[in-house]
Amino acid sequence: MASTQAAGLRACRNATAAACTLLASSIVHRASCIVQADYEAAAGKRALLAQRVETEILDVSIRSERHRPFWTPIGRALREFGGHLAEGISTAITGLAYLVPWLVLMSVLGWAGRRWWRRRRGGKISAG
Repeated sequence: MASTQAAGLRACRNATAAACTLLASSIVHRASCIVQADYEAAAGKRALLAQRVETEILDVSIRSERHRPFWTPIGRALREFGGHLAEGISTAITGLAYLVPWLVLMSVLGWAGRRWWRRRRGGKISAG
């Protein structure tokens, strides 16, 4: 770029004032474009690095539980006993609701299978 500017200045000596002004503005415009391109490249690189730093932030939280007396967990378990009992009963009722249709189906299939087996054997019962 320096050699281009030097050549432009040498040419400026031989040219008229208007041509010299035009040549100087062309050199300044070209240098301005180069600086603008460098600035935009640096801004893009900065944005990329800022995004990388933001995505690599790790939030660490450390907390300490204070020393609890021996009876604290026992007391909490006694307080929550009613809720746990109700939860267990509700789970048993739900399981029973799922189990009843299967028991009915298995009973019907068992009765039909036994009846079919007896007819197939001709109603004969073995003596042992």
